[in-house]
Amino acid sequence: MPNWTVHRLPIGRGLRWPVAALLLPPYIRRLSERPGFDLLRAHSLRFIGPAALMARRRYRLDVPIVAHHHHLDADWLNPFIEGPVMRGVERVVVGSEFAARQAAEQLGVPRDKFTVAPYGVDRRFRRGPRPAPLVARWGLDDAVVALFLGGLKSRKNLFFLLDAWRDVTRARPDARLVIAGSGPLLEPLRRRAAAQGQEREVVFTGYVPEAEKIAYYNLADLLLFPSSMEGFGLTVAEAMSCGLPVVVSDRGSLPELVVDGEGGFLVDPSDRDAFVRRALLLCGDPMLRRKLGTANAERVDRFFRWDHCAAATARAYEEVLHEWRASPRRPARRRSASVSAAWRRPLIAAVDAVNRRGKGVGVRLVKYTGKSRHFIHPKHLVEAPWHDWYVEHLVPSDVLLDVGCANGAHTVRAARRVRSVVGVDYDVGQLRVAAATTRALGLRNVRLLAWDLTRSFPFPDASFDVVLFLDVIEHLHPRVHVLTEIRRVLRPPGRLLVSGPNRDTSWRRRLREAGLFAFSDPDHKIEYTREEFLAELAAGGFEPAGPVMPVVYDTPWAGMIDAVGGLSLGLYARLSRWKRAAALRRPAESTGFRVVARVVP
Repeated sequence: MPNWTVHRLPIGRGLRWPVAALLLPPYIRRLSERPGFDLLRAHSLRFIGPAALMARRRYRLDVPIVAHHHHLDADWLNPFIEGPVMRGVERVVVGSEFAARQAAEQLGVPRDKFTVAPYGVDRRFRRGPRPAPLVARWGLDDAVVALFLGGLKSRKNLFFLLDAWRDVTRARPDARLVIAGSGPLLEPLRRRAAAQGQEREVVFTGYVPEAEKIAYYNLADLLLFPSSMEGFGLTVAEAMSCGLPVVVSDRGSLPELVVDGEGGFLVDPSDRDAFVRRALLLCGDPMLRRKLGTANAERVDRFFRWDHCAAATARAYEEVLHEWRASPRRPARRRSASVSAAWRRPLIAAVDAVNRRGKGVGVRLVKYTGKSRHFIHPKHLVEAPWHDWYVEHLVPSDVLLDVGCANGAHTVRAARRVRSVVGVDYDVGQLRVAAATTRALGLRNVRLLAWDLTRSFPFPDASFDVVLFLDVIEHLHPRVHVLTEIRRVLRPPGRLLVSGPNRDTSWRRRLREAGLFAFSDPDHKIEYTREEFLAELAAGGFEPAGPVMPVVYDTPWAGMIDAVGGLSLGLYARLSRWKRAAALRRPAESTGFRVVARVVP
């Protein structure tokens, strides 16, 4: 990292995290005195984070703190250690959007605390000839080799992999599975394989030194990785860099690494039949393996190299340092006088907590009370014409693209009005719900596609008459690139039906004045004023074709209303009509903006 000098804290092996918080602050103070530093980096939230915050508070160190975080494992201590550390530091750098989303959802950490800097793969990980010594050592002559490489622990889902592989070898007796790595499940896995008669089909290598990893990737024809949770998935990225096609879980961060159908396949890690089908497809098609493997190597070169990671991390450090130097120092900011006695911070925080949890409660209650077979928001189950505001702007001859279609609620509604619809989204689980709904309704003019929306769209220029972009723009980065792609695939003059969140309502301002996270969703990367929203559209080449329209009133009790919807759709419908009427009376208090936009000539 140019222009940065790194001073490392001298920490020996074996020091436990409860002791670190007591012993390390004096060392941090000494380094601050000589040679001195501008920014304090906490590599581990639990091990270093408390010590870093304690040192700054105890010794009044005038430095910002940046923490690095991978993912949260299930632990009752997370809300008492990781959560306060994340809130106490100036920035948390993570390797994936999943890691940021997980922390925001489980610990209530504001989404704007996080910077995503995807990890990298060293360029020495590249495709090479199959290593003859390993082939001979494990007896793999003429075999199609599938590889799992990593720690043998429960979240890697390896008993599932053994069971799936038994089905694979019934159809492909020439295929072999190499499980490379060690861990607490090594012997239990060996016993399971022996009990299932898989001694010949499955090879357990035990511990693999770092120096031999590339050889094992080049030994393989494909990677199988059914892990139930990853904060990044370095093994998958390394295998991709070595030109391997992959069959991986659709959980955690893995959908950010692997483009389904382009470099391999994303599969529900509980769906054994689907996993077996994808593995057999790759085992039986060398040309497909080469095609997908080549795409993977190119994707890693574009997005997942260490120089990209270092540059993103350096930018985060520089932003934090600039903001620290430009702002009043810690430890305390004065509470705004506009937080009135009737709205003290604890009360605002309590109302906000109910508001944020109510939506999830409502979604779950909809399924648990039998109102839907799927987890779905009650707003999709009541008659609310303003919810489907875009329908009146569609005509029967339209070819429509729904960008960020999620569970397909808008996709299927639009499909009844137009000639054909393509729905795209990165979330494979949501697309499955959309596909099930489409089949249930007998719609034959809908096509669904799993796609990373921040990449160039897989459509020719001028392919669509109209694009839906509803409540999606705030989740994306870079947004102008996505708008430019939408502009490219629209036929002139084109119609973009777009909506986004309003950050300037009375309730949002009250949250900010109380020092609380003010975005309506922790996953949002941005929220707008009216002027900012129109400026974002203009930067992408669009202008309004009519007035900016309101949505519903931004009430502090919206979450409670959503929870009510999980119990009573009738009462929810009445409350929704009240919110809509209030927004029409006071558009500035609307939760968001709706715009019919056209391409700027």
